[in-house]
Amino acid sequence: MVVEVLLDAGFVDAATLQAALLHDVLEDTQASEHLLAEMFYRPAVDAVVVVTDPPKGPDCPNRKAKVAIMNRRFAGLPEDEKALRALAVKLADRIVNQEFALANGEKRKALMYLNEHPAFVASVRRPSLQVLVSRLERGYQEALDTYRQVEVGLYG
Repeated sequence: MVVEVLLDAGFVDAATLQAALLHDVLEDTQASEHLLAEMFYRPAVDAVVVVTDPPKGPDCPNRKAKVAIMNRRFAGLPEDEKALRALAVKLADRIVNQEFALANGEKRKALMYLNEHPAFVASVRRPSLQVLVSRLERGYQEALDTYRQVEVGLYG
């Protein structure tokens, strides 16, 4: 699905699409960066490394810490081809996750993404990624409209 979002947004280069297919491999399997580099195009592997969450540990004990670490990482990236590839994959992944949570009534996840949205967008926004940022913003607005009453009930 991440590949579909990227294709819809006009990202058609092989490295970006390969990175989209592999984006969770380092987090969800025992595969290493070295193994991926032996098997796949190095620019794709580089993007996967950038979007891979830090492991749980003293510096990253929970989701809030992980999100802060990743947002700092993304905000600090230059606007070069390597960084933009990784940010495009991360944006497409967030779009898929946000849209899935909303479409399937996963309120807790949707509210989590709503809460994280402003800082995330600030960290990944780049002019050349505006088509993806715009789609994410539309999903954010839809989630806000859908869960506004939940929010009012929780905080009002």
